[in-house]
Amino acid sequence: MIDKDVIVKSVTYDDRSFYVNTESGYGFCLEKKYGVAPKPGDKMAVYLKGSLVRGMDLNGKRIYYKSDITLEKERQVWLDEYNREKQETFEKNKAQMDADYESLPDDFKQRITGSDKTTSISG
Repeated sequence: MIDKDVIVKSVTYDDRSFYVNTESGYGFCLEKKYGVAPKPGDKMAVYLKGSLVRGMDLNGKRIYYKSDITLEKERQVWLDEYNREKQETFEKNKAQMDADYESLPDDFKQRITGSDKTTSISG
């Protein structure tokens, strides 16, 4: 199913990707690894899964299309890398974060740990 049938209005690029703007105001990125270069006036079909681009055609020729299985594999690779980087950052900064926490006033520490036992004024 084609979610967006568009005409290319303008294209900018960097060393890895083309950034496509369309006549309808829709914009997206096409990585250069696919070996095609869109240009103004080209017709493109964009296949979506939610807001995720799963495939594209350029002037009636398929550039790529990712199955649900491929999308899930890519998501899992991204998630694994994200979690690894997050854990590395935590471990790298743990000593400083602990020192920052210890330097806080007790009232702030209670708010962070959730052990704040305030009493009601209307008592």
